Amino acid sequence: MTAAGGRSGEFFAAEWGVIRSSSLVVVVTTVIAVTSVDAATDDVKLAVRVEAIRRAQVWTPTDISSKDLVAGPDRKDGFAAGETISCDYRGKKVTGRSPKFFCVIPPDDEIKVKYGRDNGEVYGEVAATRLLWSLLRG
Repeated sequence: MTAAGGRSGEFFAAEWGVIRSSSLVVVVTTVIAVTSVDAATDDVKLAVRVEAIRRAQVWTPTDISSKDLVAGPDRKDGFAAGETISCDYRGKKVTGRSPKFFCVIPPDDEIKVKYGRDNGEVYGEVAATRLLWSLLRG
């Protein structure tokens, strides 16, 4: 990817410069915050962290094979595959490179519609959300 005039190096250098300076502020702020905490507060925070870790669950068993990944979750606020949806177009500015537009399903449900047979985002987002849904318990 190149910026205007083919100066990709200058474009990325400028972008990374912003990221680095933001990270520096976060690091300096974190160091100041950590060094200014007294010992009694550290003990309380440690106890809270240990208790949170004790109760945490990284994995909960679920029966993935019982879920229909093509149909997805059965929700009243969702759409069926191939369903025709009517909405009111919004001339809202969109960003990014994939084709999309905004519209509203009355009374106030604003949605982003991504479209196009060659738009990989459409397929990737559906696949990702179905995969995550299949890993949920229940």
